[in-house]
Amino acid sequence: MNPDSGLSIASDDSRQIPFTIIGILLLVSSTTLVFYLDTRPESGSITTTVSPMDRASASAKTAVSDGISEGLQKTAAEPLNRTADTPVGRAIDEADVRIEGEESTYETFGPYVRLRIYQETQRNLDRGSQRINESTVTRASLPALSNEEDEIAAAISKVDLEVGRYQDDMESGAVRATVSGINVSVVRNGTVVDNKTETITVTTGSAVFGLHERTTTYEKRLNTDFFDTSVADAEGFSQKFAKRLYPLVWSKAYTERMHPNARPSEQATAETKFAFHSLVENHEAETVANAAIFSVQQRVFGSKDPQAEAVMSPAWACVGARTIETLADADGRGQAGGGTPSEPTTERTAAATASASTTGPFMTRGGAGFNYSFSDENFCQTSRFPFGEVSGPAPSNLRDITDQMLGGIDRPITRRTAEIPIERFAQPAFQEVVGADQPGFSADDIEGAAIEENATEAGNHPAVDSNYANGPNQNPSYGFTPTELVDTTIDSTYRVDVSAGLENTSSSGSLPDADEPDRHSGWRSVSTETTQDSVDTSVNWTELPNGDSQQRLHEITVSLDIEYTEVEKWVRTEDNVRHTATTNASSSKRYQTTIVIEGGFAPGHDVEDRDIANMYRANGAPGPTENFNPGLDASISELLDGVEPDTLESDIENETLNASAIRQRSDFTDQIEDSLGDPSTIGPETLLAGNRSALESWMVSQLQTSHDGIVDDVNNTTVTRRRILTGEEPLSVMRSDLDAVDDDYVYPNSTFLTPAHYARAELVNDYVDNTNDWMTRYVEKRNSGREQINQQLGPDGERINEGFSQALFFAREALSVSSITETRAKVEETPLLGEISYRVDGSPTYLSSSPVTRTSTPDARPARDGPDTPNASEHAALAVRNDVWLPVPGLPLVPWPEFWFVSANTVTLDVEGEYARFEVTADTTKRGRTSTYRRQDEPVTMEIAQQERRVGTVDPVNFTSRTDIVVATPGPVWYPNGSYGPGDRVGNGTDHRLVECTAAWGATGPSFDLSAVDYDDCPNLPSASSNTYRYLNRTADGDITVEETG
Repeated sequence: MNPDSGLSIASDDSRQIPFTIIGILLLVSSTTLVFYLDTRPESGSITTTVSPMDRASASAKTAVSDGISEGLQKTAAEPLNRTADTPVGRAIDEADVRIEGEESTYETFGPYVRLRIYQETQRNLDRGSQRINESTVTRASLPALSNEEDEIAAAISKVDLEVGRYQDDMESGAVRATVSGINVSVVRNGTVVDNKTETITVTTGSAVFGLHERTTTYEKRLNTDFFDTSVADAEGFSQKFAKRLYPLVWSKAYTERMHPNARPSEQATAETKFAFHSLVENHEAETVANAAIFSVQQRVFGSKDPQAEAVMSPAWACVGARTIETLADADGRGQAGGGTPSEPTTERTAAATASASTTGPFMTRGGAGFNYSFSDENFCQTSRFPFGEVSGPAPSNLRDITDQMLGGIDRPITRRTAEIPIERFAQPAFQEVVGADQPGFSADDIEGAAIEENATEAGNHPAVDSNYANGPNQNPSYGFTPTELVDTTIDSTYRVDVSAGLENTSSSGSLPDADEPDRHSGWRSVSTETTQDSVDTSVNWTELPNGDSQQRLHEITVSLDIEYTEVEKWVRTEDNVRHTATTNASSSKRYQTTIVIEGGFAPGHDVEDRDIANMYRANGAPGPTENFNPGLDASISELLDGVEPDTLESDIENETLNASAIRQRSDFTDQIEDSLGDPSTIGPETLLAGNRSALESWMVSQLQTSHDGIVDDVNNTTVTRRRILTGEEPLSVMRSDLDAVDDDYVYPNSTFLTPAHYARAELVNDYVDNTNDWMTRYVEKRNSGREQINQQLGPDGERINEGFSQALFFAREALSVSSITETRAKVEETPLLGEISYRVDGSPTYLSSSPVTRTSTPDARPARDGPDTPNASEHAALAVRNDVWLPVPGLPLVPWPEFWFVSANTVTLDVEGEYARFEVTADTTKRGRTSTYRRQDEPVTMEIAQQERRVGTVDPVNFTSRTDIVVATPGPVWYPNGSYGPGDRVGNGTDHRLVECTAAWGATGPSFDLSAVDYDDCPNLPSASSNTYRYLNRTADGDITVEETG
C-alpha cells in the first residue's frame, strides 16, 4: 500500500480515531466501516482509508461550525445598531441580505452577523490545516477580509442564514448557516495535488437571535405611547405606566374634590391652595415608571432584573410617606381653619404604626421619616356625591369608590337622566330670527341653580363651592348678534324679474307701383313720389298673470294699416320734341307684431317650488293682500319707453311709432324694438308700496304661532349621562321629532296662497333650520372637549378617534381590579438547547431622574466610549415632563344647556430614559452554555487587514413615551370656565397650563450636560447657568449619597 495514499487506522501510532474521520464516516454514505478493534486477530489488521480531500472537507465543516458559534457570540457582545461611514460600515449598510422572516428594528443585524460568521470561519480555516504525513498537508481557506467595500460586501454575500425562530421547517433555537466559496486543497511536497471549492452548510443551536429579538421587542415596548396600536396586547410601557398611575391620580383628584379640607379656598395662598402640588409629581412618576419598566421586562423576558425588588421597596416607601404627609397636612389645615398647614395632631402621630424605610438613596431624595397615618373617613363620607343616593354602608376606601363609579354602565352615575327641552334650542332660534335680544338666560341664576342642585345631591357637603377660574363675571353670555331675517326674506321674496320681446311679427299687402303711360313708347321715369293717404293704428292689450313662477304678464298686439299713393312722372322725346306724362296708383299695407312682457319669480329660497295661487290678484285670500299686482303696470312703464298703462294705445301710436317712416316690415319692428327696455327687477319698494310694516308684523305673528306649536308638538329629550358621555348623538330623537312636524308648519297648504304666505313659509323654514343649528352648536360644544382631548392623546398628529372614551374605559379597567397582574413571558423550549431562560441586568437597575456618576454606577461613561475607558462621567438615566393641559380649566364633558355635572383634566407624562448598559443572558439546559447580549453606548471595531477598523456603534437601550391620564370628577361646571376641575393649578383662566420637568429633560444619556437640557419646554427650569440638580454618588466608604450641583 502506498504510504501516501491514505491513513491506516491499525497502523496509526496514536491508537486513536481522529474526530475528523468520524465526520468523514458520516459524509461518505457509500462506505461501510465495521470495527473489530476488540476482537481483531493478532496475526493481521483490518484497515480502511479516508482520502486527504475528505479529511480536509470534514475539517472545514468543523471550522464553519465553530465560526458560526463564535461569530454569533461576538455579535451578541457588540450588536451593531448604526454603521460608520467606512468601507466595512457601508458594505453592511448596503447589503441586501435580510434574514427571511426576521423583523428586527435594526436592519444592520442580518449583514453584520454574516460578516462576523465569515471572519471567524475564515480565521478557523486558516488555523485548521492538517498534516497527513511528512509530505502531505490539507488546507481549507476563505479569502481574508480586506478594507475594500466591494470585497467586504462579497464576503457578506458568501454567508446565508436560516433561523429557526423565523422558519416553519426548522426547530426554534436552530441556526442553519451556509458558507460558500471555501477552497479545499491537498498539498504534497509544496505542490497542490488536489483542489476544489465547497459550499458547507451547518446547523447548530444558538440563543443569540432570541436575545436579539427579545431585546429589540423590549425597547419597542418601552417606546410605546398610550394609544400605540402597534402593541396588540396593550403590554407596552405606557399602558403599564398608566395602570399604576390611574389609581394614584384618581385618588388625589377625588381627595381634592371631595375632601372638604383638600379643596381650595378663597383665603388659601398659592402654596396652600391644594392638598397636592400636582396630581402626578415627578418623584412619583419616576417610581411608577420604574415599576412599569420592570413589568415590561417580565413580560418580554419572563423575568426581571434580580435587584428590582431591592430598589423598588424603598422607592415605594418614599411615595407612600410623601403622600401620607400631604394628606395629613391637608387634614391639619382643615382643623386649623384653612389657609396654612398645621402640624400633625398628637393623636395622629401616636396612631402611626409604620414608618418608611430610610435606607438607600431613594428615601433620602424623598425625605425619610414621615410617620403619619391618614384616615380616609372624610374622603369616603362624600362618596354619595358622584353616585347619587346609595344604599348600604359608605365605601371604606378609594378602591370601593372608583369601582362603584366606573364598575359598569348600570351604576347610578350613568343611569341618572337629564331632560333637555326643545325650548332650549327653539327659543334662541326664534329670538335670533326675529332679531330680538335673547331674554331669560341669566348667568347668575343658572350658576346658582347648578350649584344648589349639586349641593343637594352631595348632602350639602361643603366640598361643593363656587370657585371660578375667572370669576362668574368672566363667564360668557349666551347672547348673539340678532339677524334681519324678516327684512331679508321680504326683500328676496317681493321681487319680480321682468323682460320684454316681440313675437308673431308679420306684414301684408304691398306698396303701389304706377304704370307707364299706355300711348306711345319710349317713356322714361323721371320722378316717383309715394304718399300716405291714411294711417290706422290699433293696440290689443291682454294681461295674463296666473300662479306660475315664470309667466307672461302682458301681450300687447300692435297693428298698423297704411294707405299709400304713388305718383310717377314720365318724359319722352320724339322728333326733337319733349313730351311729359303723369301716372298714379294706390294700395294698402298692414304691419303687425305682439309685445310680450314676462315676469320671473325665483328668489332662490329653500322652500319647495310650489305655485302661488294669488300671485298678482288677491281673490279673497286670507292674510295680507299684498301681492305682485303693482308689478303689472310697473313692468309696462319699466320696459316700454314713453308708454304708460293708462295711455298705452296713444303712447304707442304717438311715441313708439312714426308711420311716415315705415315703408317695410323692418322699419316697423325696428321702431318698436328700439322702445323696449333691458331686463329689469321690480322690487319691494314698488310691489309693497306703503304696506311693508303691516307685512312684517303679520310674518312675526305667524312665526310666533309656529314656534309655539313646535314647542308643544316636539317632545323634550330625556338622556342618560352615559349617552352624553359616549359618542352617540344625544339629540337625535329630538331632531327626528322636529323633522316630523316641520312640514306642517312650513307648508300648511298645498300651494302658497299669496307671496306673503310664501315669505312666511321661508321665515318658518329658516327658524326650523336655526333650531337645528342651535342643537348642532350644543352637540359641537359637547364634542369639542372630547376632540380637544383627542388632539392631546395619541402620537404626532395621528390622534386616536374616541380617545377620551378609550381613556375612560382604560380608567375603568385600571381602577376596577384589586391588584395589578403581571404577565410573564413563557419559557422557551428548543430541541437543540433545551429550556432557555433569560437573566436581565440593567445598569443602572433603577432609572433615577437624578443623574448617576461612575462611582455609583460603574457603567456610566462618556458618550461613545467603550467599557474600558477610565474617564469619569455623569449619566442621566431618566427624565420626566409633567404637563397638566386642557384648553380651559376643568373642561366640561357636556356644555350648555345642561350645565353638566362632570369636569375633566388630562395629565400628560412624557418619560425619557436611557440605560448606561443593558444586557440579557440566555441560559440553556442542554448545552450548559450561556449567551449574553449587551447594549451599551460604545464603538464597534473589527480587525481587518491587520488593523482595527470602525464598523459603527452600539446604541444603548433608550426610550421616549407619552402617557395621558384623563381624570373626571363631579362638580358644578358651566361652559367654558366652570369651577376648578381636578388638576387645575392656575391663578387665572388664561394661564392654565402647568409644565414641570426634571433636571435632565431633553438630555438623557451619557455625558450629562446642563446646556443640553430643553429649557424652552420646561418653564420650571432656570437657565443652564443657574440650574441645579441632584445626582447620586458613592462615598469612599461605599455609601450612596445625594449631592447637589449645577
